[in-house]
Amino acid sequence: MIHFVASTAGPVSHRANRQVLAEVAQGVWSACGGPTGQLPGALTIAIDRAARDRGRAPALELTQIARADLRTVVERASATAVGTLALLAAELGARAAGARHPSIGELGIELGIGLHVLEDLKTTMGPEAARADLWQLRPTWSWVWTSEAADDASWVRGVRWAKQVAERGSDPLPLARFLAQFSMRRGAAEARAQVDAARDAIQRATRDVG
Repeated sequence: MIHFVASTAGPVSHRANRQVLAEVAQGVWSACGGPTGQLPGALTIAIDRAARDRGRAPALELTQIARADLRTVVERASATAVGTLALLAAELGARAAGARHPSIGELGIELGIGLHVLEDLKTTMGPEAARADLWQLRPTWSWVWTSEAADDASWVRGVRWAKQVAERGSDPLPLARFLAQFSMRRGAAEARAQVDAARDAIQRATRDVG
């Protein structure tokens, strides 16, 4: 796992993120027989993109986001926090294997977002997965699905409940179960759709490279 440099003064800098990514990429590239200190240009571009997007990842709490904007915010977070890293990993692996095609990067993004969707789906499945997200008021996919499925009264109740759980550090499991009423079915459908998108990207990459 790559640990990014944290800063109490604001978002992680592009330079700090890029340094970590470049060191990891160079290590893998060298281990695969690539020349030391000579990353391919396309891979360098991918590193820059991943570092820049990581630095732009939103750090908003659930209560700071309008219900109508929640999906857009979480989609952007998935793409920046996970999708760009998966893109970099896919392109790095492809380069090491001698494969070069734009579809490979697309595959990485789809897989990364799919992993993020599945990870957030765990929030509705038990207290261990729910604690960190609910205590910190993170805007997750579970909240997106609830925002789209719940009636207005249930939505207001859920957000108020989340704020109380975060402020008091109380047991988040009842809230996780509340979210599950609205999000499990939608979450499973979204996860399936994302897996299908990744599968399609794999098929395109295989067809184009072959």
